Amino acid sequence: MIKFFKEIEEYRNQKILWKDINNKEVLYYIPILKAFQRELITLTNKHKEAAHNLLSYLIGKEDFYKIIKYKDKVEVHGYNINNTLNKTHQGIKPEATVPVVNLPDRVFDIYFKTGSSNTLYAVFDEGWQVSFRIHNASSKVESSLKFDVQLIGVPTNLYKFTEKIN
Repeated sequence: MIKFFKEIEEYRNQKILWKDINNKEVLYYIPILKAFQRELITLTNKHKEAAHNLLSYLIGKEDFYKIIKYKDKVEVHGYNINNTLNKTHQGIKPEATVPVVNLPDRVFDIYFKTGSSNTLYAVFDEGWQVSFRIHNASSKVESSLKFDVQLIGVPTNLYKFTEKIN
């Protein structure tokens, strides 16, 4: 791995652009993702709370509502992990029930997205699935790469409300 970082540092010093590096996926992205994959498996096998802590870090420690607008509808998702959503306020009881969703305890699988050399999928218990796409945030070669992290699967009991719009 040290050779790997020295190469990137040399590219950076030469002001090379990522688009000018042939096989950057094979040379850099795949080895980094494989190292991340091994580390995530090791951590979750050694530490019972690792999967829970990772998801808590990724989605945040506070409960929240996520609002998504589509062309013909709006969806509201309730991420009620700490049971702080949907409480009675000034004597007014909520009309809907926002169930508590559990964070995971285990990772079932971590694998490369089919046909991709820059994206890993992680499948956790409790219905959570996460995509980790590695990318360069700058056109210039730098010594750090970034993850674009997306929730691609959520627990089936996650609160969802849909309202059609005209």
